[in-house]
Amino acid sequence: MTTRRVLLATITAGFAGGLLVWFFYTHYAPSQWGDFDQVWLGSRALLAGRDPYLEVPKHFPWPLYYPDSLCRHWTAPNTPPPTP
Repeated sequence: MTTRRVLLATITAGFAGGLLVWFFYTHYAPSQWGDFDQVWLGSRALLAGRDPYLEVPKHFPWPLYYPDSLCRHWTAPNTPPPTP
């Protein structure tokens, strides 16, 4: 197989898998939570300048079990650099 075909097959498989998960969660399990949701909510709280350990339980059925560093690690690449 050529590199182009492998790349196209990889992108197609990734897109199909993401579409399958999205379809499942929106149609069959809209009230279920995943582990990533805690990190996502914690990262959003950090971006807003709030404590993730206090904010996550407001929107999530359990407290934030992951360390703050994981939320910071997820938040850092997705934010613009600080302006002087």
